[in-house]
Amino acid sequence: AQILHGDKTKETIFASIAYASLPPSSDFFVRVFINFPNANASRPVTDPHFAGSFAFFGTDIGNQGHGGHQTHQPKFLVNITPTVERLMASGELRDDAEITVHLVNVPVGEQFVRPDASLRLTNVELIVTPVIVRGAGN
Repeated sequence: AQILHGDKTKETIFASIAYASLPPSSDFFVRVFINFPNANASRPVTDPHFAGSFAFFGTDIGNQGHGGHQTHQPKFLVNITPTVERLMASGELRDDAEITVHLVNVPVGEQFVRPDASLRLTNVELIVTPVIVRGAGN
């Protein structure tokens, strides 16, 4: 967690979630929690450990190139900087603590259309990077 002691105005921490393939149905989204191993679908987005969420549109279309070969590594990026800062300010996360990422699938409606569907991940990592925003014409 001590990575936040750099210049906070220039660095952002992202959770990068890479997946092997899109799920067969897009009836759920994934909530991202930081340092909360007991996270579940009933935890509200107002929980201080909640960092963000992502969803899927369509099916495995776009993941496969010609002949079924994968053309790129699909990823989701979730900015976890505000959550890490909030947890550090409350004392729940110390400088010497590890940052853990917990993913929870949540149905879009009352229940999952395909409860047996699975999301195959290939990698979850933390990326610390400067964010540079330039206006048009710069």
